[in-house]
Amino acid sequence: MRYSLAGPFVHVRDALAWRLRRALGDQRVNRMIEITAGCWRRVLTRPVYIGIAGSAGKTTTKKLLLEVLAHKKRRIGSEHNGPTDIAYTLLQMGPMHDLCIGELSEARPGDMDQEVAILRPSIGIVTVVRDDHGSNHGSRDAIAAEIGKLVTSLPASGTAVLNFDDERVRAMAGNCAAKVISYGTSPTAELRAEDVSSVVDVDWKLPPRTACAEPGGRSAQLSQGLMA
Repeated sequence: MRYSLAGPFVHVRDALAWRLRRALGDQRVNRMIEITAGCWRRVLTRPVYIGIAGSAGKTTTKKLLLEVLAHKKRRIGSEHNGPTDIAYTLLQMGPMHDLCIGELSEARPGDMDQEVAILRPSIGIVTVVRDDHGSNHGSRDAIAAEIGKLVTSLPASGTAVLNFDDERVRAMAGNCAAKVISYGTSPTAELRAEDVSSVVDVDWKLPPRTACAEPGGRSAQLSQGLMA
C-alpha cells in the first residue's frame, strides 16, 4: 500500500496558516502574501500576463481564454478577484507556465491599483461598465475610472482589448499608451458581431471579424467573451 504525504502536509499547512492569521491578523498576512507575490512576479518575466476587468463577463472571458489556449499553453487563471486572490494565483506560477490570466476587481476604490501592481499585465481586457459596487464608488463614471486603471497601467508594448459598445470603455482608448484592439457590435469595432441571434456556432469573417449571439442575456455575454 502506497502512502502519500500530501494529506498530512495539507493539514499541517492549513493549521499553520490558521495560527498565523490568528496571531497577526488577516490584513497583515494578506499584505505579506501580496508583497511576496509581487517579488515573485518580477522573477517570472517569461509568461504573458493578462488582466481582465469590467462589471460583468470577466469569468466567462477568462474561462474561454483558458480553454482556447489549453492545447498550446501551460496556463493558469485566478479563481476569484481581488489583490490577495491575484497574489495567490501568482504564487502558483512557475517557470514552466506560459500564461497567467487574472480577474481584476473594482469592488473598492484602490483595488485596481493594488492588483495591477502585483500582476503587471501586458494585455488588458475590459468588458463593460455597470453599476455594480456603485455604493462604494458613488457613480458609474467613478467605476469606469477605477476599471480604466488597468488600461492606463499597460506598457507601450502591450495591448488593450476594449468593448467599443460601451461608451465608457471606448473612452479608455484615449488614455492608453498600448495598442488598442476594439470589439463589439459597433461599426467602428475591429472585431465585430453581426446578424446577432441565439446561434451557438461562431462565424468568423475577416475583415471585420463577426460572431453570432443573442442580444442581451447570457448569449450576449458569451459573445463578448468570444470576441475578447
